[in-house]
This record gives sequence, C-alpha cells and structure tokens, in this order.
Amino acid sequence: MRAEIARYHEWFKGEKGVWNKVYGQRATKIAVFHPYDSLTFHWDKTALPFFAAQHELIRHRIDYKVVWDDFQDVELLIVPPVFEKTDVELLKNYKGDVIYLGFSSTGTGKVVWERDYKTHLFYTSHFESQLAAEQAMSLLAFRSYFDDPRWRTKLDANYFLFTISRRESPPF
Repeated sequence: MRAEIARYHEWFKGEKGVWNKVYGQRATKIAVFHPYDSLTFHWDKTALPFFAAQHELIRHRIDYKVVWDDFQDVELLIVPPVFEKTDVELLKNYKGDVIYLGFSSTGTGKVVWERDYKTHLFYTSHFESQLAAEQAMSLLAFRSYFDDPRWRTKLDANYFLFTISRRESPPF
C-alpha cells in the first residue's frame, strides 16, 4: 500500500510529475479584482458583491482567479465596488474587458447588479437602527424564553439556546 501511495505522489508531485507542469501557470482568463483598501475601509459596501461574484463563478463551475495588481493574461476582470484611490489607480492600468458589480468606479465598462446593489445600500445605510432592531428582537426572544412557559416549549423545540426539549431524546 505504501508503495502505491509513493508512486502516486511521485506521479503527481515528483520532479517529473504532472503538478510541476501546471504549478504557477495561470490557467484562467477570468479574474475577480481584490480591492484590498476598499474591503478594509468600506467592508459594508464592498464585501457582499466581492464574495457573491466568486460564489456565482464557483456555483456555475467557471474557473477564475483573484488578482490585485497583476493583470497578466486576464481577459475579463470582474470588479466589486471600489472606493479607495489606490484601488481605482490600479484599475486604470488594466486595458481588457471589465464588468463592474453595483457601479463603475472609473465610469467605463459594463455594470451589473446595479439595482440589487442600490437595494443593499439602502438596507445597510441605516446600520445603527438595523443593529438596534436585531438586538431588541434577540432580547425579546431571550426574555420570552424565561418568562413564558409556552414560548419556552416552542423555542426548545427549535433548539433555542442549544437546549433539548424535555419530550425529545438527545440527538447524540
């Protein structure tokens, strides 16, 4: 058995292995731009489109790579919302086709998810009020659990607070 594993590793990763022929090669022409500064300072506006684009590419089995400043061999660049000057300057150096997610930070290229992005911004623009509402709902559920036996039974049935209903056997 060990000899078989050793032969496999030699075939795959050895000096003349298959892996060496493709290691470091850029296999795809589609890239998602990674806006380092915009993700850091504008997470609430940049993260969702950045990760949603990658999710959709993976879901549809489309090979892609994530790039920041090396656009070599990239024919199509997918760009999430970019707000920082350093990221915008990097994008100006790219000369291929661009698809912007939400809006175009350079004023050129095709824009997709524009309506969805504006809707997302509407809901996240009132972050403090949204957080307050979530906290109030959590507190209400927590109080209901301890104050009302009927609610406790319902919440236990849904494993609220990681408890197990008295009527059910443990899942383990």
